[in-house]
Amino acid sequence: MGTQVGVVIAAYLLGSVPVGLIVGKLFFGKDIREQGSGNLGATNAYRALGPVAGVLVFVLDVGKGAAPVYVALRLWGSPTDPWSTLVLVMTGMAAIAGHNWPVYLKFRGGKGVSTAAGVLVVLFPYLTAGLAVVWMAAVLLTRYVSVGSIAIALGFPVLVTIFYGSNRVYVAFSVVAAAVVIFRHRSNIGRLLRGVEPRVLAGTSKEPSND
Repeated sequence: MGTQVGVVIAAYLLGSVPVGLIVGKLFFGKDIREQGSGNLGATNAYRALGPVAGVLVFVLDVGKGAAPVYVALRLWGSPTDPWSTLVLVMTGMAAIAGHNWPVYLKFRGGKGVSTAAGVLVVLFPYLTAGLAVVWMAAVLLTRYVSVGSIAIALGFPVLVTIFYGSNRVYVAFSVVAAAVVIFRHRSNIGRLLRGVEPRVLAGTSKEPSND
């Protein structure tokens, strides 16, 4: 029991690492919180610091979610076991919570999409591939990154219910994770409704993005 709790805590602390802030200061000499939307995620890194920074932040944020869940999977075996499933899900949620509410930055973090993607890659690799297609289609059609993120948040519980409906822990996790992502995008939803959300590669808008 103590080892499982330790892994969950470690997942939160790893998730709390402000990758966007570190990349911005270390490689570009800039505080990403003072650039663009001020958000720590890959979208703001891309817009404020360029594509290299955006890709680097994305990869590292994905790693924050994938690494602790992979360790938990290796330690406790098959996710089909109810207790193992619960530990894996709690580890993943801790990493996502760390990114969204990092202890190192007074609990002011990003929106958790990239870190959640890392969790899903380990737990649901095939579903993640499908969600990636949904994300790309939504972004290409609308040119809104936030729409892509919201689309996969809405689609995730549906797919988990279809393919893992008998696993109540997975279903509950999918609903909670989706709710967190949508909640964190509430400002984007407001800007979408007002028609001022920035599009990808489409210049600036009247209000800053907060991806």
